[in-house]
Amino acid sequence: MPASLQPVLQITGPAWKLTEIGGTPVVAGSKATLDFLDTGKPDSRVSGNGSCNKFGGKSTITGGTVHFSPLRSTKMACASELNAQETKYLEMLQAAERWELRDRVLTIFCKGSDKPLRFVE
Repeated sequence: MPASLQPVLQITGPAWKLTEIGGTPVVAGSKATLDFLDTGKPDSRVSGNGSCNKFGGKSTITGGTVHFSPLRSTKMACASELNAQETKYLEMLQAAERWELRDRVLTIFCKGSDKPLRFVE
């Protein structure tokens, strides 16, 4: 396997749990996630939980850059606080530009935000 793919494959596996959105901790008890299903392929699949709705789409990861295709999500009603968090989370994913993995913390930096999305295993 090319060395350039090894870091990308480290983010595949169990879903990453969102802990912070643009510097703000997630709502207590929320279950926002991001799951890279088949990295290493062009247009890899992703899925997750936005906070109350499930979402899915494709991602393109090249070196330290990441971009998501338009994400599809279910449209269940949820509490206003979770709905607001989900909206912000999905907006930031759509604006993703680059990622880092350090000490098993995944950080995704997004256009228009000086603070990233943060995830743990």
